[in-house]
Amino acid sequence: MKEIQIVPSHATVLIVVGLTATLMASTVLANYDYQTAYNGKYPTVASATTCYTCHASAYISDLAAEYSRLVGSPAPGGARIPATMAMAIANIELKDSDGDGYTNVGEILLGNHPGDAANKPNLSNPAAPTDVSAVLGNAQATVSFTAGATGGSTYLRYTVTAIPSGITASGSSSPITVTGLTNGTDYRFSVSASNGKVGATALSGLSNQVSPAAPSTTPTGVSALAGNGQATVSFTVPTSGSASYTATSIPGGYSATGTSSPIVVSGLQNGTSYRFTVSPVAGTDSLASNAIIPNPSGFSVPDAPSATGAVAGSEMALIVFSQPFDGGSPITAYNASCTYSLVAGVTFSFTASSATRLLIITGLHDGTTYKCGLTATNAIGTSIAPDPLFYNIQFVPSTPGRPSVPTAITAVPGNAQATLAFSPPANDGGSPILEYKAYCLAGSTSGAKFTDLTATGSASPLTVTGLTNGTTYGCWVVARNAEGTFFQLEAYPDTVSVTPTNISVPALPSGVSAVAGNAQATVSFIVPSSNGGSAITGYTATSNPDFIAVTGQTSPITVTGLSNGVPYTFTVTATNSAGSSVSLASAAVTPATTTTAATTTTTPATTTTTSPTTTTTAANQTAVRNRAADKFLALGVN
Repeated sequence: MKEIQIVPSHATVLIVVGLTATLMASTVLANYDYQTAYNGKYPTVASATTCYTCHASAYISDLAAEYSRLVGSPAPGGARIPATMAMAIANIELKDSDGDGYTNVGEILLGNHPGDAANKPNLSNPAAPTDVSAVLGNAQATVSFTAGATGGSTYLRYTVTAIPSGITASGSSSPITVTGLTNGTDYRFSVSASNGKVGATALSGLSNQVSPAAPSTTPTGVSALAGNGQATVSFTVPTSGSASYTATSIPGGYSATGTSSPIVVSGLQNGTSYRFTVSPVAGTDSLASNAIIPNPSGFSVPDAPSATGAVAGSEMALIVFSQPFDGGSPITAYNASCTYSLVAGVTFSFTASSATRLLIITGLHDGTTYKCGLTATNAIGTSIAPDPLFYNIQFVPSTPGRPSVPTAITAVPGNAQATLAFSPPANDGGSPILEYKAYCLAGSTSGAKFTDLTATGSASPLTVTGLTNGTTYGCWVVARNAEGTFFQLEAYPDTVSVTPTNISVPALPSGVSAVAGNAQATVSFIVPSSNGGSAITGYTATSNPDFIAVTGQTSPITVTGLSNGVPYTFTVTATNSAGSSVSLASAAVTPATTTTAATTTTTPATTTTTSPTTTTTAANQTAVRNRAADKFLALGVN
C-alpha cells in the first residue's frame, strides 16, 4: 500500500509519497514541489487538472515508479531532482494509468484526469495522415504530411517511423525531423496519428525514398548542351552551397561564372569537342561533363547509351539499349561495336546498328566470346565510342539457345481486346518453338515493362483480352523454346500501338430498292450512318427466294442468276469486324426476258465484253443458291 500525505507549503500543494516495505522504506517524492514540474510540462492545462491529478491515484503510482527507476533507487528524504521529475512525467505520457482507454497525456491535454477512470474523453478514431513526403538532410530527414480528421480531439500526436531502422520521432504537427539516420542508406517514412484513444492509431502510406548525405562541397550531375559557339552547362549544387560557380571547358579553358545552374559558356569553336567541369568558390571541382560539339544548329551528339539487357542465343544475340540524352536531336541509330577472336592473337571486329533500341545480331559463332561497346547517332553525329579494352557488354552464343523474336507484328483493336498477328522468328535457336506469348501494357512505348495482360498460343494470331476501351497499349510478342525466351516481361523495347474500342456491328443499310432485269436485279441502298466503330468491309445483297447472295463494296449491287417471272425481295447486310447488320426487305420485283429490238441489238456486244465475269459470277451464285437451298431443305423448308 501507499500512504499519501498532503502537506501545505505556501500557495502550492506538496505531495509526500511514502512507500511500504514492498516498494522500499524511503520516500520517493519527499518534499518535492510536484506541481512546479507539472505546470512546466503542461502550462496551458495544469491549473485545471493538477490538484485532482496529484491526489492518490494510479497516475501517481506510475509516476513514483518511473521516478524511482530513473534515480536508480528511492531518493533520500528531502532530495529534490526537478529534471528527473520532469523526465518521469514525460516517460509515462503514453501510459493509460487508470485503464479508461485513453493515454495520460491525452487526458491531461483534453482537461480530463489521468488518475480517474470515470473522468475521460469521448473520442472516435483519428484519420490517417496523407501526402507524406521526405526531404533528406545530413543523417536526418524532414518529413511533411497532411493531417487527417482528429476524431473530436484537440490533441493529436504524430509519430514518424523510418523504414528500415525503425527510428522514430514525434510531434504535434507537420513537419517532423527524424535524426540518427545513416548517410547513404535509402529510407522511406510512415506517419501515425493518435488522439489519445488507446489502440486508435491511424497509419499513413509510405513517403518517397530519400538517402541522407553529409554536406557536400562538390557540384554533381554536370551535363552540357551544345549551342552555336557556346554550351549550356547544368549541374546539381552541393548541399553546402556556394556564393558562385565557374564552368570551365576542356580543352581551351573557356569559362563563365554564375550563382546557380545552368551556366552558359561562350566563345567556343564550332566543330570542336568539349567537356566541362564546375567549380564552387570553396570546395572540390566536379567531374567532367559529357562531350559536346558546338554547331550552328545548337544541337550536340547523343550521350553514349548503356545496355539494359544483352542475351545470346544460337548464332545470335539481342541487345537492349538504354535511352540516352539525345543531344536535342532525335537518335537515328543505336550501334554496337564488337570484337571477337577465332584464332589466338587475332582479333576481329564489326559494327551492327538498329533504328530502335532493340538490336538483333545474327551470323555469330557459337561458343565464341563477343565483347561490345555502344554508341548512339543523331543528325549531329555519333557519341564518343568507348575504348575496345573497356567494352563491357559480353555474351557467348551457343546451340541450342533461345529463339529470336517474332517479326512483322501487327495489332488489330477489338472490344476490350487486341489481336496480334506475327511471323515466326528467323532463328528458332536450334530447338523447336513451343509457344508464343503476347503482352500488352497501357501507355507503353519502350523500356522496362511488367504486365499481366497476356495471351499464349502455338501460332499467330493471339488475342489479348481484359483491355480498357479508349486506352492506348503497347503490345509485343515473344517466342519460347526448351531453352527459354528473350525479354519475357521486363525489357522488350519494341512495341506496336493499339487502342481497343467498344465497336459494334454497323447501323442498318436503309432505302433498299431493286430494279428487275433479265434473270437479275440491281439492288440499291443507302450506306449506314455509323460503321459501329470499325471500318465496313463489305455489303451483301441477298434474294428471297433462292437466297442468292452477292457482295460488293458499295451501292448498287447486281444480283444475277434469278428466275424470270418469279417475284423477289432483297435485303442488304453491312459487315465490319464485329459482325453484320441486316436491312429491311425491299419491295418485290420480277425479273423478265428483254423484248425490245434496241435492247436485243446491243445485248451481244455487252454480253461479249462481260462474258467471263458473267459466267464466273453465275457459277458462284449458283453454288451459293444451291447451298442456301440445301440449308432450307435440311430445315424442312420448301
